[in-house]
Amino acid sequence: MCLRSPRWPSYPCGVARLGGRGRGVSFVDKGKTIDIHDWRGRDTTLAALQLSAQKWGSFQVTGTDEYKAMCAKLAAEHGFKISNPELQERIQLERQRIQQERAQAMKSEQFKQFERYAQAVGAQRDRVTSIKMREDGSRGSPRRGRSSATTRRG
Repeated sequence: MCLRSPRWPSYPCGVARLGGRGRGVSFVDKGKTIDIHDWRGRDTTLAALQLSAQKWGSFQVTGTDEYKAMCAKLAAEHGFKISNPELQERIQLERQRIQQERAQAMKSEQFKQFERYAQAVGAQRDRVTSIKMREDGSRGSPRRGRSSATTRRG
């Protein structure tokens, strides 16, 4: 598995060992390329992608489909600019999935329960009513002009 710069600048070389003594070489920075030996390790791949982004900004990924899929996922999570044309759609889909997960995580528990209920009963519309509450906790009359609103579930 290899990461390479499209511009081929000359940079110092180095060896990285992640995970402590006795694990061997995780990846080797050869200046124009970074060769990843422990390519199945997410932490190793992330470290190599971070180095590549720092050195080159945009870079190309070569390797197995499994490795490229992991790189695409990490690129979507961390904002790396991978220049492989065949990975652009995968990266975009992964970014959309992450955005949807974040939006779902931000919903209140009450709203999530309401959505589950509406889905279970097959609700096509939701009626939302705003009721003015008095300081003592008793209900007042509906707010004028805002007594109810009807929305369609999308």
